[in-house]
Amino acid sequence: MRRIAKRAAVLVAVLGVGGASSSWLKSSGYDFWQYSTYRKQLQEGVTASETLDLHLEASEERLSLKEAAVRDFLDNRTTFAGLIDQFQQANENNGHLVRYMHDYYPTADAREIAARNAILFISASLSPDLSHRGAILNQVRSEFDRQFPHANPAL
Repeated sequence: MRRIAKRAAVLVAVLGVGGASSSWLKSSGYDFWQYSTYRKQLQEGVTASETLDLHLEASEERLSLKEAAVRDFLDNRTTFAGLIDQFQQANENNGHLVRYMHDYYPTADAREIAARNAILFISASLSPDLSHRGAILNQVRSEFDRQFPHANPAL
C-alpha cells in the first residue's frame, strides 16, 4: 500500500512541476498538452508537401514534353504549327503560366501564348555559339509573324 502511495505522490509531484513550469517542459520536448495541435500541424505539413510534389511532377512532365517537342521541331520532325499545338496542349493544365503570359501579352489568345512560349523554349535550347542560331530564330519569328499577323510584334 505504501508503494502505491509513493508512486501516486511522485506522479502528483511530476504533474505539479509540469503544470507549474510548462515552459521548461516545452523546451525539453515534453509538452504533452499540445500534442493534438502538433499532430494537426504535422498532418497539414505532410499534405502541403504531397501537394507540392504533385505540382512538381506535373511541371517536370510538361517541361519534358516541351523539350521533346522543341527537339522534334529543330530536327524537322514537326512544323511550327505542330509545335504550337503541342505547347498549347501542355499549357492547358498550367493556369499559372497562361495567366502570367496573358498579363505580359494581354491581347494574345491561348494559341499565341503557346507560340510565344515555344519561341522562348527554342531560343533557350539553342547554344549561344551555334553558327546558325540567328537564322533559326529569324525563321521562327517569320513563321510566327505569318501565323499571327495582328500580334504585338514585341517578342
